[in-house]
Amino acid sequence: MKMLEGIKRIYSGKESFSRHIALFSLCGILGLIDVCVTVDGVESLGILAKSLYILAWFIFSVFIIGYEVIFLHERELPDIDFRPFQLFFQKPLIFFLFFVVPMTFAKIFPDYLRVAFATEMLLAIPLTMIQSGFSYNYNSNEAYKLFENPSLKHYISLFFKRLWVFIFAYILVTFVVFIIFFMFGTFLAIVHRGNIESVGIMLSSMQFTITKLSNFLTGILLIYLLTISTLVWDYELIKTYEKDAD
Repeated sequence: MKMLEGIKRIYSGKESFSRHIALFSLCGILGLIDVCVTVDGVESLGILAKSLYILAWFIFSVFIIGYEVIFLHERELPDIDFRPFQLFFQKPLIFFLFFVVPMTFAKIFPDYLRVAFATEMLLAIPLTMIQSGFSYNYNSNEAYKLFENPSLKHYISLFFKRLWVFIFAYILVTFVVFIIFFMFGTFLAIVHRGNIESVGIMLSSMQFTITKLSNFLTGILLIYLLTISTLVWDYELIKTYEKDAD
């Protein structure tokens, strides 16, 4: 399994820390937007708000697709700049619009989110294979290089690995948020010298604020960790096919 090696590459390097801060900030902005929308319900939004919400997700999706290609080319976490957009609007990535547009619009139709997720899971492998082939020399003629040796075994294995990293990301976010609020509760207990009644009254009075804060933390961390999980899985895919080529 090359995912551990992928994690090491993502979190190592001279500029790794500043790049993660930039990526986390970008994911944080989208996370805040996403939480603000989903808490009140997409159905309650006006046309303008829905359009801006779709636009935010569209821009982020386009950026991430190009960002993945740069990561696969450099084999380390890239800078946050305009290169992903420049790559996306080149062949063959421009054809990813047929994937990005419907997936983005599914965000405002909650009933279709499960279908969108299942579709994304099924198409992720061939689409990432195109990204991987293109990443070697940014040459559209090499985009389908990884299709030269198709393998049903690899497809099934990579499918379940992608599902696993996504599930792990959700579990990790839930655990981190729980630890944060557990530490906050412990701090309050220490301040009030173990007076459970006082702590309970204070927490009850802060219930709305705690819920909001929990949602914001979950949204921000989830998008960041799902992005990192995607990069780790991308690395697993390209190394799997490179191993066969050798």
